[in-house]
Amino acid sequence: GGQSHHPPVLYGEACVTQGFHAGHLGVDIGSYGAKSVNLYAVWDGTVIGTCNGAKDYDRATCGDCGNYVQIRYNTVIVTYCHMKSGSLTVTNGQRVAKAQIVGLPTRFFNSFGLDLTARYDIPCKFYMITLLGSLSSSALFIALVSIERWLNSCIEANYRIISSMKNVNRAIITIVTILILCYGQMLYCHAANQKSSRGACAGINIVCLYLNDFIHLILFVIIPVSIMIIYGLLTLRNIKQTHHRIANINRNQINNNVRGGGGGGGGGPQRQQSTLTALMLIQVCLITICNLPVGIHKIYSTITENTYKSPKQRGIETIIFQLVYLLTFVGTYLC
Repeated sequence: GGQSHHPPVLYGEACVTQGFHAGHLGVDIGSYGAKSVNLYAVWDGTVIGTCNGAKDYDRATCGDCGNYVQIRYNTVIVTYCHMKSGSLTVTNGQRVAKAQIVGLPTRFFNSFGLDLTARYDIPCKFYMITLLGSLSSSALFIALVSIERWLNSCIEANYRIISSMKNVNRAIITIVTILILCYGQMLYCHAANQKSSRGACAGINIVCLYLNDFIHLILFVIIPVSIMIIYGLLTLRNIKQTHHRIANINRNQINNNVRGGGGGGGGGPQRQQSTLTALMLIQVCLITICNLPVGIHKIYSTITENTYKSPKQRGIETIIFQLVYLLTFVGTYLC
């Protein structure tokens, strides 16, 4: 049977208290202009039932209620019906906190009532591969710039010759190939309509989540930052050696000049080298600060996927996640 009353339902900034349907005594997400708007739990509670496989707002697969999530708030049970397919972010038996999102459409398609990555496997797989592959490639390409900078600063001509467009193209092709091989596992590991706190487009099991998190941490943080630190230090060493050679040459020219005139030519290039080196070191620090937190958070969220957390802890972790997620894009744009 249904319930005789229910608490308010939060749709973004709106609060809807009506919505009983004659057939199921639930709250129609598809009614009252509430489609594709995030649904929040109004109190602390427990999810006691879900259905997430029906076509959007269709009631054929999941019964008359369509896609739904049923939450027990203390002694009151509320069923939120006709939700978008694949939009649920909670699973049966999961504890939810007040103001926690229980239905989350994809950002880009929110305004259009679409959620292709949550409903269909192919858009989900290629969206995640493109997203993570792009982030990793941006970090690795910046690391390539550090290597190129080191090659150009070398005294030996053989090293400087390596820094050519032909070799750069080869390096780019190699990186893209490695990324395809590493993230290709997501064609199997990621799927739509998943009941995960990360959304409907997520890993199909805990092994896939761990694998994807570690690959992303290695390719997006560890390898790029390590390369930039190592070759940044090597570049500094080469610059110091170059400065010493220029200083020795200038001293010899002064000693051999019978007029005592001496020009310290090269001061301009030296200042330019120092400026570029300082910019490179700032770049390394920015990428480390911006990329490392999101890698750590991804692993932490996977480890604590099924761990109960208090509403306060969930709120703190949500704020931290938003900050580290934004830092990732800040680091990419700045560098």
